Amino acid sequence: MPRLRPLLACAALAAGCAAAAPVPAARPQLQAALSERQLVEIATALERRGDTLRAGQYLSLALERGADATRLVPRLLRLHVRGGQYRLARDLAENHLRRHPRDQHTRFFLGALYMGLGMSTNAVEQYERLLKADPARAEAHFALASVLRDQGQDLGRADAHYRAYLRLRPSGVHAEEARAALLTELP
Repeated sequence: MPRLRPLLACAALAAGCAAAAPVPAARPQLQAALSERQLVEIATALERRGDTLRAGQYLSLALERGADATRLVPRLLRLHVRGGQYRLARDLAENHLRRHPRDQHTRFFLGALYMGLGMSTNAVEQYERLLKADPARAEAHFALASVLRDQGQDLGRADAHYRAYLRLRPSGVHAEEARAALLTELP
């Protein structure tokens, strides 16, 4: 903790006094002197204080400097969502998947994000791609079935995915909801 205090002081100087001022515009020479690790440490301290906006800015800067995307992107996505920055989270997830198309966790997250943004066609595409890569992913079957059911256009396909979920997770968290959504009862 003693090492973190100087970093917090740097963060306070870099952030300036105005709460809405974006970090990259404030004191670029100070930020340029900070290492990726220091940027992540400052982001962690800011996140603990509840300043998700600035924490996200520091994590973004660390990513720009080459920090490990597989470690920081999920964290940054959570920060964006917690801060209500859904479109920013969507853009980050889409860009990350262009560089890391096999990142199935981010793909699942993006599908859920698309659903939350009312982009159900995009959500279906993400869940289908996820299931193509990992057909045993029960949560993706349930999510895809739910999207298809909500669209009301392909109830037969939704039923098939609910059944796949129930085969994979007969006592899963969503089992009761999946059984209730079936077109015909299971024997």
